[in-house]
Amino acid sequence: MASDGTRLNHRPRVLLLTDNLLSGGVQRVVVRTANGLARRGYPVFVAAEAGGGLWDELDERVARRPLAPGFAHSSGLLTRILTLRKLARQDKVDIVHAHQRGVALAATAGTRGTRSVVVEHVHNVFRPTSKRMTSFRGDKLVACGSEVEQMLIEEYGRAPSRITTILNGVPDASHGRGNAITAQDSSHTYSVTTVARVTTQKRPHLWLDAMELLAQRVPLRATWVGDGELLDELREEVLRRELGHVISLPGESSAVESYIADADVVALTSAWEGLPLVLLEAASLGKPLFATDVGSCRDIIADGVNGRLVAAEDSASTIATALEHLLTSDRLEAYGRASRQAYEREFTVDRYLDDTEKVYEAAWLRR
Repeated sequence: MASDGTRLNHRPRVLLLTDNLLSGGVQRVVVRTANGLARRGYPVFVAAEAGGGLWDELDERVARRPLAPGFAHSSGLLTRILTLRKLARQDKVDIVHAHQRGVALAATAGTRGTRSVVVEHVHNVFRPTSKRMTSFRGDKLVACGSEVEQMLIEEYGRAPSRITTILNGVPDASHGRGNAITAQDSSHTYSVTTVARVTTQKRPHLWLDAMELLAQRVPLRATWVGDGELLDELREEVLRRELGHVISLPGESSAVESYIADADVVALTSAWEGLPLVLLEAASLGKPLFATDVGSCRDIIADGVNGRLVAAEDSASTIATALEHLLTSDRLEAYGRASRQAYEREFTVDRYLDDTEKVYEAAWLRR
């Protein structure tokens, strides 16, 4: 049902477009969107560079359209435009739901004069403003969080009427049972878990400095789950500082849910973000949350209610102190319950899909 009370004559044919399906939060959003729409009866297609493990997670009802390796980065803009124009016509696509700036620009140009409309999903905050004239030109813009919406309006000059904020949604990792932590005694070894790519954006060296300081104040086991170009460097630094008894760096893992479930607090020390999926996944498991106040992290973390937010420019010492206060707080259980309540209220997959359908309907009826 559309927002004006009318009903579409048929389910729009949706092409979900991204650069690749290797790994990462954006790619998981694409797969979950495709699978959810397919379950709801939409004809769904996914186009991305060939290769990548997330192709195997697509529902069998989703039609796959692998693109040439290097399509999103090394092929020329004209090649991308013509390829996407051909795909849109071939599959009689009504909605192109694009999830990266480069492919979204090509899709917007390639669908001019066709039946297709482009819904461009913006997953991150881009500062300083870059590629202003060629970014975020889709017919409809979807911001994954409040800070992303603000960026689109204030820094890229996009009209508020073109933008809809749809908070990310993740599956219920607790399977509806909740998994809030219980009170800990004074001898408890506290567990702080981070799940993220080990990249400059996530500031792993700041994290390591903070964990080293925190370990001097409370019994601690700190774990960073994820791969990335700085992983080897971080492992070498852990060895150099003789912190192997405190710090665990397992790399990429298929058991992320278990790591989160075992944590007392799930933490991020990022320099910038969109709306991190790991915080939503941790909230579904009833975990207290900790993050730097960047991007749309405050859309999931209410400081002093379900966790803590610290300033992006805070030092390792300040981060360690804030984490110590959070871990040893007598309100840790209440923080976990509040995270679970926030998840149930705002971050389920069904709510995300409902909101996405409304954007599709508005775009389609406007066309």
